[in-house]
Amino acid sequence: MKEHLRATARRLGLERIGFTTAAALREDGARLAAWVDQGRHGAMRYLARDPARRADPTALLPSARGVIVAAVPYPPAEDRTVAAYARLADYHRAIAERLERLAEELGRLAPGTESVVCVDTKPLLERAAAAAAGLGWIGKSTMLLDVERGPWTMLGALVTSAAFEPDPPARDRCGTCTACLDACPTDAFTSPYVLDARRCLSYWTIEHRGPHPEEIREAQGARVFGCDDCLTACPFGPPPTDEDGAPVLPVADELKELTPRETIRRLEDGFNRNFKRFAISRAGKAGLLRNAITAVAHEGGDGALALCRRYVDHEDEGVRVHAAWAVRRLEAAEAPR
Repeated sequence: MKEHLRATARRLGLERIGFTTAAALREDGARLAAWVDQGRHGAMRYLARDPARRADPTALLPSARGVIVAAVPYPPAEDRTVAAYARLADYHRAIAERLERLAEELGRLAPGTESVVCVDTKPLLERAAAAAAGLGWIGKSTMLLDVERGPWTMLGALVTSAAFEPDPPARDRCGTCTACLDACPTDAFTSPYVLDARRCLSYWTIEHRGPHPEEIREAQGARVFGCDDCLTACPFGPPPTDEDGAPVLPVADELKELTPRETIRRLEDGFNRNFKRFAISRAGKAGLLRNAITAVAHEGGDGALALCRRYVDHEDEGVRVHAAWAVRRLEAAEAPR
């Protein structure tokens, strides 16, 4: 049955799947709880709500006995403006639809089987499940790594009442390499395998509401959403493409040429119209504007100062504070020496 499901998954566009048990994540739940107790989750209060539940698939499906995890590669971004995964065309729906069809096939093979699809939006430790299912290992960057694909993989899971012999876990191949830790612009890793979200640019540009500390604004550079520095530093990957040279999860045309200034223009044109259907919308309208203004201050150039001045009286505090900071930074850069 496992081999049949693997073949079905490949036909559906799920490059790889792995199998593990519903009980395999308990230790990871304890580690998450300890991480939260240390406050390293920052303002992400949803992670503090019963963290052990995220390691218990029966909380999603009381009859759960097994977990099938799917891994789908995606391409790195060509610049740092937007994290590569956030440029993808609705990966939530794309992976979820394929997992739903895999669940239908499982139900055909084992009538009466119950299944729940999880793609990034349900309380399940998907990376830990993927590692338990042999799809890679958790690297020093806390990302799931694979020899051929590196960290460039999106995940989805099928929690099911069916039981399977678990696949063997992958061996940790990080060795003495610290490239990901050394690449972090804010020293967000307190030690190998431990990330403090309160120093991570992805946390600040995606999850945090309101103004950023000045040291974070300086470290952000021209980024608008997320940070891939620890991913791009990894010596493993990037993933192979299909026979036509196209990634399995394609980049959305609308996000291919997104610059900080273009982000502001599109926000003025309408947040929902331009961003709502993409992962980049997670930052919220004010958060994206705050980030884009900060990025423009780093880029500089003609019209940057005038653009940032337009937002110094904005209704949102984060936008106001960052706009005023951007104006000061740009004025100082333009002042005669």
